[in-house]
Amino acid sequence: MLWRSAGLCGLLLLATGCFSTTPTQPHIVGTAVDAEGTKISNVEVALRTGEKASGDLTVFVKDGMFYVPTAPAGTVTVYFKVPPQQSAEYLKSTGVHPETGAVTGKIPPKYHNPKTSGLTFQVNDKGETKIDIKLEAK
Repeated sequence: MLWRSAGLCGLLLLATGCFSTTPTQPHIVGTAVDAEGTKISNVEVALRTGEKASGDLTVFVKDGMFYVPTAPAGTVTVYFKVPPQQSAEYLKSTGVHPETGAVTGKIPPKYHNPKTSGLTFQVNDKGETKIDIKLEAK
């Protein structure tokens, strides 16, 4: 009987919000498509918070989606890192990985550099930030 009472009290405390929960860390859920609407895939997306590359966060984009589990709050600049075997011109013209044949989406060269990408976003200081990226053809 004592356990049942303790359990009911615990449920009551949960229901009334008496237990405090820790706020979730900032994280990003994102999507990326090229100018034609093709899901970008098989490349990395990077987030820069300052002027130097040393703090860049990089995650893999798969089927047009990416997830950053621990993101810095504040303004971030997004750009795409192209693996060395994929030249910027090749991706711009074909949108296909040269070795695997996987569709990557067409990523114009301006999106390979944080200074020219033009992709800046504000990351919430708590919880989820949704970033939807649609690249322009030029």
